[in-house]
Amino acid sequence: MSHAESTRLRDICRSRPLWIALIVGLMLRIVFIVWTPVGEISVPGRLSSYNDELAHANYIHHLVHHQQLPSFVESIQEPGALERAEYEFYQPALYYLLVAGLAELLGYRDLPEIIFLGRALGSVLSIGLLLTFAMLCRSLRLTAPATGSGLMFIALSGVFVRFTSMVNNDALFWLLVGGLFISLLRLRENPMSVRHLVLFIVLAVAALYTKLTSLLVLPLLITALPRHHSRLWLLRMIGAFGLIFLATLPIWQRNVLTFGAWLPLVAGFGSVEWHVPCFGFLSYAARSFFFPWSELWQGVVGLLVLLIPAAFFAVRIAAGRSWDLLLTNRILGWSVLLSLCAFL
Repeated sequence: MSHAESTRLRDICRSRPLWIALIVGLMLRIVFIVWTPVGEISVPGRLSSYNDELAHANYIHHLVHHQQLPSFVESIQEPGALERAEYEFYQPALYYLLVAGLAELLGYRDLPEIIFLGRALGSVLSIGLLLTFAMLCRSLRLTAPATGSGLMFIALSGVFVRFTSMVNNDALFWLLVGGLFISLLRLRENPMSVRHLVLFIVLAVAALYTKLTSLLVLPLLITALPRHHSRLWLLRMIGAFGLIFLATLPIWQRNVLTFGAWLPLVAGFGSVEWHVPCFGFLSYAARSFFFPWSELWQGVVGLLVLLIPAAFFAVRIAAGRSWDLLLTNRILGWSVLLSLCAFL
């Protein structure tokens, strides 16, 4: 680590507002881990578990008791699917095997124990998210105030707080995708680095075994191509995609044989439609970005709670000219376009 980098990290650690945000974020996660009811469906207007949590926990419960992946399908659109909570069984297995292994090690076999274990693991992974974000900012050569603001957002954002204090594979997915972006940025600087290409391959395989949404990140390897790329670099890139496919072949075999498609969206979500998002969906997505807790949304009060952090981060983003980074960095620019396409 260079002197400039170490100085920047020391400057970040001296920030008292950042430490306050980290402590408050930890306390919020503990509150949600302990106080959120176990095994209930989501109830608007009061603190309750998200519907998906029980479905993710049932996946782990199945592994603990049967020592094999679930092989049956139920769409969330089926009558009574929310109560049975078996519609996440189409997901890749890495996260669920990890939690099931910890449950076996600790002797946890009951569903409530598995749920509390999964919630605690999510909060532990949130520490990894903070470290990964700091490394990402260092790769982008962002200033200490910009890095600190981002760390505060991860610590306090409703999305990150809520989804790192419940049972789901999102935290592990975010962590691995963050590592993928770091490896891409390093490859962009040093295209002939075998080490960073191998890191990209390993993280891509792990991410695909966690969540198939990782497929959206794989095309970004092309953006790391040097302007005057050589035939050797092209061969390396093709080889990387080939190795990723071979290493994840069990995923595609399971999807086709068990769920009937390479991408088994219908298995969990039911009928799939491609469409331009309507205003209602976009407004919900924007609101959820800051304040996803529907059980705590209380009309005007909820709106005020939303506007305060929204205004703060909007000012920080405008002052830091973060949009310039998206426009000038090819990897980040294409990642935004891929994200927008995913909404379709």
